[in-house]
Amino acid sequence: MIADRELRRIEWAVALLALAAIAFFHFTNLRHAGGLWRDEVVTYRVATMPSLADVWGSVWYDSFPGGIHLALRLWGALSGGTGDLGLRLFGAVIGLGVLAVVWLDARVLGARVPLLALTLIGFNPLVIRYGDSVRAYGLGSLTILAAFGLIWTATERPTRWRVLLAATTAILSVQTLYQNTVLLTAICCGAAIVVLWRRHANRLWPVAAIWLAAMLTLLPYRGIVNKAAEGKLLMPYDVGLARLLGVLSRTLGSPVDFVLWIWLGCLLLGIGFAVALITLRSGEPVAHPRSDAVVFCAIVLVTGACGFMVFMRILGVPSQPWNYVPLLVFGAVALEGIFAVLTAAAPGRVATIVLAVLVMASIARPAWQGVQVRQTNVDLIASRLGMSASPDDMILVYPWYSGATFQRYFHGRTFWTTLPPQVDPGLQDKSVFKRQMMSVEPNRPVMDRIAQTLDSGHRVWLVGALPLGRAGESPPAAPPAPHAPWGWNHDVYSVVWGMHAGHLVQARARRWTVLPPVFSGAVNPYENLSVVMAEGARRG
Repeated sequence: MIADRELRRIEWAVALLALAAIAFFHFTNLRHAGGLWRDEVVTYRVATMPSLADVWGSVWYDSFPGGIHLALRLWGALSGGTGDLGLRLFGAVIGLGVLAVVWLDARVLGARVPLLALTLIGFNPLVIRYGDSVRAYGLGSLTILAAFGLIWTATERPTRWRVLLAATTAILSVQTLYQNTVLLTAICCGAAIVVLWRRHANRLWPVAAIWLAAMLTLLPYRGIVNKAAEGKLLMPYDVGLARLLGVLSRTLGSPVDFVLWIWLGCLLLGIGFAVALITLRSGEPVAHPRSDAVVFCAIVLVTGACGFMVFMRILGVPSQPWNYVPLLVFGAVALEGIFAVLTAAAPGRVATIVLAVLVMASIARPAWQGVQVRQTNVDLIASRLGMSASPDDMILVYPWYSGATFQRYFHGRTFWTTLPPQVDPGLQDKSVFKRQMMSVEPNRPVMDRIAQTLDSGHRVWLVGALPLGRAGESPPAAPPAPHAPWGWNHDVYSVVWGMHAGHLVQARARRWTVLPPVFSGAVNPYENLSVVMAEGARRG
């Protein structure tokens, strides 16, 4: 049998090697991410409003409370890093900070080194790409993990400073991500149950105070949330549990499918172990010194995961992999706390080391490939058109929400617009789109400009793939909402309007030229646009 000292050295060696690999993945993502894609542009635009009052008045355009916007303002003020590289560095610092907090939480919960957590989230390219993005998912993960560890320490020994520090991080967590309210509630429920289980009712009030303090800070957002929720009317999706679980499974199973089965195996084993600890209690709590931490982590894991899925279901919008980044890092830390006891003996530690090494070795290459992805190609398209398009040409960006990215990166003299046209494309204002849905021919100025440009012999550059109908077939009408057959559906209006523009270009242009891709590598599928040049006037 391996001596404890040697085993400890092996654990640390494997963990440090894993950290080096993960840091390399973050650096690789930093190098390849490129420009900001449309969602990141919105977050940055809100963060850099002229004043804090303007930031507060614009928060509803984004999907988050104001914490990420204040953090970006502070980063810009301290570092001056407001260009793409500086903002990517901000994300990388946050991503590496998450690793640091994972390690600290693991130590607080009794683990020697967080091999399990490093394996499950450190080698997940989706966690890296979206956690390091200029969005709130990375900072939200960091703050909720900090609250996780600090609330547990305050539960074990509720000194004034521990409670104050835990409350501060709890407030920061909910001020960064709305869904952190669910995870924070799970943490406080777990702490409260353990306190009652240990018959320390006098320690219940600090937990309640921490939770209440955080929730009260969200009261000013009631109006903002209600205003932002109006956009849900435009996207009447049926988001069932099957779809949510499907997206979650793909996120858990990144970069290769078998990682999902490792997650499921760890979940079943960890929860089963916690249940066994609880049921073994006979009159008094289980004698194991860390049994309370196991029960805490198990309750937090189950209630947090279930509550998170209920939150996503109530939210009612199609979930994407980035939505689950906080849940993944949260779940990995909870599992680490359970397995710290489950694998405390030498055989368990050896098994953990062997499993971690085998999994990391198997997924290192696909993980490295998975972080070599540009977040958008619109910055490159904008640069190309800035040199290729003449002042008398026209640029049409479709779909309309990609105008946020194009606005940030296009500095040419050519007239450009989205379809439908937006007052400020950089904010993706759905209320403008809603008013346009209720209007008669909201795209008439755009259509007239297309016809005028082509008829005068100039070019129309189509950024994004306009939907085209059958040759000679007129596109369907788009009566003002909600009187169309599809009601308030944003996607259908966007497609039908795109068909009208495509039909016009087909009818007027003499020649179409599909430009070669601006980038040959992997691009974020959510913003990987094509470019078509339509030119000349069709005669006769």
